[in-house]
Amino acid sequence: MNGIVKGRVFAAAMCAAIVALWQTPASATVISSQVYNTNGHTYLLLAPSSWPNAEAEAVTLGGHLVTVNDAAEDAFVYSTFGPTAISQSPATGKVNMWLGYNDVASEGNFVWVSGLSSNYTDWFAGQPQDTFGDEDYTGIRVRGSTGSIPVGHWIDIVSDGRLGDLNYGVVEVEAQGPGAPEPSAFILAALGAAIGLGGRSLRCRHAGRAAIS
Repeated sequence: MNGIVKGRVFAAAMCAAIVALWQTPASATVISSQVYNTNGHTYLLLAPSSWPNAEAEAVTLGGHLVTVNDAAEDAFVYSTFGPTAISQSPATGKVNMWLGYNDVASEGNFVWVSGLSSNYTDWFAGQPQDTFGDEDYTGIRVRGSTGSIPVGHWIDIVSDGRLGDLNYGVVEVEAQGPGAPEPSAFILAALGAAIGLGGRSLRCRHAGRAAIS
């Protein structure tokens, strides 16, 4: 393989690796997204998973499970993603949407995983109840085990789904700050660097051969 071909192979490999790296956060577990005009943040609905897995996915996407600051934001999350969660679920069974509110560190002392402060809550009457001792995670109830069970407010939930709940994560990603590169700009810059490296490698080889000859 001559130097030109090696350089092209190197550049192509670098381009593929960079594109794959950029595409990793855009996980296939993202079902839908919506910008909330009030704060400019992007909200993402994830496929069902445990709360820790949903939060880990949220971090790879640049945010956290949602922090709800007021009734308007609560209603936005429920009305925007609740119907989608139902449409993605079997015809029967409990369906919830994970929030970032949890009392994992200290029982009964709920905090937002984002580290933000919000005193707003929307618990059902009698919630949180911690019936099983590990209902440490909060979700919006979208559908109960029967049609007569109320929906639209918060409950505490076990994370592992052993009680038959199907739990969709809702991620909140803050708007990009001023000067933050767009994804396309990032990719173009990285591709340019990769091609430049490939070209530099070729120039170095040619210079070395000239010196030897």
